[in-house]
Amino acid sequence: MKTQSLVLTVAAASAAGATYICPASLSSSDAAAIMYGYKVQGLLESYYNSVPVNASYFESLPNAKMTASNGMTLAENTVTNVEGLTKQAQLGAKALKELGMMLGLSPDECNYMLPPAPNGTAHLMNAFYLEATMCGAFIGLTDYVQAPEAAFLTARLSAEHGIHASAIGAMMQPVGFMPNSTMLTPAFTPDMILQDGMEVGKLGTWLNGCATAPSAPCGGTVTIGELLATLSSGNKSTGGMGMNGTTGMGPNGTSSTPATYSGPVSNAAMSAKASFLGGSFALAVAAYMT
Repeated sequence: MKTQSLVLTVAAASAAGATYICPASLSSSDAAAIMYGYKVQGLLESYYNSVPVNASYFESLPNAKMTASNGMTLAENTVTNVEGLTKQAQLGAKALKELGMMLGLSPDECNYMLPPAPNGTAHLMNAFYLEATMCGAFIGLTDYVQAPEAAFLTARLSAEHGIHASAIGAMMQPVGFMPNSTMLTPAFTPDMILQDGMEVGKLGTWLNGCATAPSAPCGGTVTIGELLATLSSGNKSTGGMGMNGTTGMGPNGTSSTPATYSGPVSNAAMSAKASFLGGSFALAVAAYMT
């Protein structure tokens, strides 16, 4: 990569004389975001690695013994899919680690707390919760990086986790995409992710103090709306709120929790027609924590 900065003039904005300066290399602000992302991704990798799976483990699933078009039972196919999810989680952590190595980062290991998974159904509920949250976490993290390499990886990981969450959700409920939704896929700023709680969008309980939120760019505040995000600093702001979707401003570099989401990767949507999902997860956590 060339060492000098590349100055790109955006054609659409040229009338206003606006230019965009492309960062020539990863920066210290990218380093903090990458480290945070690595530790968040590591939680998912650790969770998957902690649960040994086989066909009998998933016999609690409805139609577990039904044979699919490939001649395998639902339980057997679920084993293969979960092993694939485990591999993808490992690759995500590897990618973040390699990006961090470009900055000389050497991440320390985390002492995660992991959700209990007494059976296959609980395991899939946990996987949905983690994948859906990480989809939003990496969407939100994209606002905290500057170099194209870092933005590319956060975008790729958010898509990866969103696909996984939707696939897992489809296994557990017949309807995952609500026609009355007013929001795009939810996004969460790091300060939101680090909060304690058991709903999609919060991982603080399981990260167990390991991760630190990076600062918002330009010393500003990131606020996420239903459709768009806003970066504000002093009297200046970029981007904008989605229609009917504003959120309150938190402390510097933070944003407050957005309105309840009703789209495909939402704890609320998952529990709307299958209330056992959130309830069973909360009960399992309560039993684990006591």
